Amino acid sequence: MRGYFYYNSFAGNHFDISTWVAIIAAFAAIAAAVAAFWQANGLKLSIKAETLLKFIDRFESQNFKAARKTATLACHTMLKDKNPGIDVDDVLDFFEDVSFMVEKQALDEEMVWHAFYHWMRLYYQASATYINERRQEEPTVWKYFICLYPRLNALERSNSFGQYKEILDDAELKKQLEDELN
Repeated sequence: MRGYFYYNSFAGNHFDISTWVAIIAAFAAIAAAVAAFWQANGLKLSIKAETLLKFIDRFESQNFKAARKTATLACHTMLKDKNPGIDVDDVLDFFEDVSFMVEKQALDEEMVWHAFYHWMRLYYQASATYINERRQEEPTVWKYFICLYPRLNALERSNSFGQYKEILDDAELKKQLEDELN
C-alpha cells in the first residue's frame, strides 16, 4: 500500500520521506560549503587589505619619511652611478618586506602595484648598481623585491595603454627624486 510517505521520482522509482530528507540535507550541505568558501575568501581579502594598510601607515610614518628622505638624497647625489650606498637600505628592506608578503600570499601583486609601484620603481632604478653589487656579495639580499619588480612592471605595462616606459632616464629619475623630497 502506498501511502502519504511515498513519492514518484522522474525514473519511476519510489522514495520515502527519509530519502527526500537526505537529498535536501545534501543540497543544504553543498550550499553551506559554497557559502563558507565565499565567506573565507571575503575574510582573506579583508586581511590582505588590513595588511596593506599597515604597510601604507608604516611607509607614511614620520620615521620612515625620514629614512625615505635620506635614501632620496643619496639617490639624487649618486644618480649618475645609481649607487647611493647603504643610505637606501631601509627603503629597499621595506620593499623586500612587502614583496615577501606577496610571495607568502598575505598581499597580492595588484594591491602592491597600486599602493607602491611608483616608489618601488623609483628606488629600484635609482639604486640599480648598488643593488647589483650588494647581490654579488650577498645573493639573497632583496631577493623577493627583485622577483616581484618585473611582475609589477608587467602590471604597469598592461594598465598604461601604450604610455608605459620601463626604464626612466636620468632626467626623469631626477625629477621624481626631487618630487619625493618635496
